Amino acid sequence: MDLIPAPLAAQLDPSARLRLDAATTLGGGPGTERAEAWLRERLGAAGGLPLRWSADPVIALALDAALAPEAYRIEVDAERVRITAGSERGAHWAVETVRQLLGSAAFRRAPVAGAAWSLPLGTVADEPRFGWRGVLLDVARHFLPKADLLRYVDLLAAHKLNVLHLHLTDDQGWRFEVKRYPRLTEVGSWRERSMVGYRAAGRRDDRPHGGYYTQEDLRELVAYAAERGSTVGPENDLPGHTQA
Repeated sequence: MDLIPAPLAAQLDPSARLRLDAATTLGGGPGTERAEAWLRERLGAAGGLPLRWSADPVIALALDAALAPEAYRIEVDAERVRITAGSERGAHWAVETVRQLLGSAAFRRAPVAGAAWSLPLGTVADEPRFGWRGVLLDVARHFLPKADLLRYVDLLAAHKLNVLHLHLTDDQGWRFEVKRYPRLTEVGSWRERSMVGYRAAGRRDDRPHGGYYTQEDLRELVAYAAERGSTVGPENDLPGHTQA
């Protein structure tokens, strides 16, 4: 089966499956609470599955100190799903893999009519090759609304990327609120026009462009990313790149 990113090892039998339904239960040990809540929320939205808590669950999560921090292992047999991970973050990557194994419908935000939910029997074991797996968004040159950033964090988590690198300041715009210096955003977050094409052409579109994130926006983004196993890395260019 196709998994993104490809795991280190996977032995799955798509012809033999464990069915998930309203009676399927979910439970976890210490340190897996976030991953448990995330899986319950996501599959509740897409599949209408309540995944009620049980001390003897069908889907069981646990941490194992013998595994690397972001490593995980998923074992599916005819009766249960056993998920072990090296850390809270590893547990989150594991439940993201479970969603992928359920198919694209599991990424819906509302129940899918007539959908049948099942997992292939077998095992998946994975561990990241690189500790820093980042994506850069240059919001200084091209501002993106907060809702777009939150959506981007969801996409990072789905692909097990763990750093959102935000380029927040440059000549073209200052993008975060500093309460002591309000003109940084009153003036510096907007420009009258934007360059079109390459610099030597000298073309401008004559359309105002701008925006910025409040401190509350950034706190929300950091918390949202942390719940999904990612870190926000802000970049503030000084003393150069300050024409904004």
